[in-house]
Amino acid sequence: MPQKKSSLSVRRHERYACDLPAMVRVVPEECGRVRLVGSELDKAGNTPVRLVDCSPGGFGFNTGVFLPKMLRLEIVIEADTTTGRPALSTTIKIRRVIMLDYTPAYFIGASFEDSELSKGSGLRALIEHIRQLDAGASDTEAKRA
Repeated sequence: MPQKKSSLSVRRHERYACDLPAMVRVVPEECGRVRLVGSELDKAGNTPVRLVDCSPGGFGFNTGVFLPKMLRLEIVIEADTTTGRPALSTTIKIRRVIMLDYTPAYFIGASFEDSELSKGSGLRALIEHIRQLDAGASDTEAKRA
């Protein structure tokens, strides 16, 4: 008997947990799909989010703003010279939206529009920075124990 194909997708990339500030903005071509109100935007028209995971395939972030699947966004992670965090700016497409709380709070999973980004030095530098932060946190916790 032939096996049924599973609807589950397999992750192609290792994900790295993080907690970094970032900004997203709807790309101009998609502005007709969603309308964000002033309280959800900063003065430059960006929505602040918290990046919670990073991989060569995309980002996961938390936000208080509902954003629909397949919406294309520009995401900007600013450099932080005090911690050595590199800057990164790219276009992403929302693939998953999960409501976390009624406050509202959402987890958004997004993939990179530019498949070459995963091979670029900017993303590699950001992932390396996240790995170093994680290693530093693990070392600090081990010293406390």
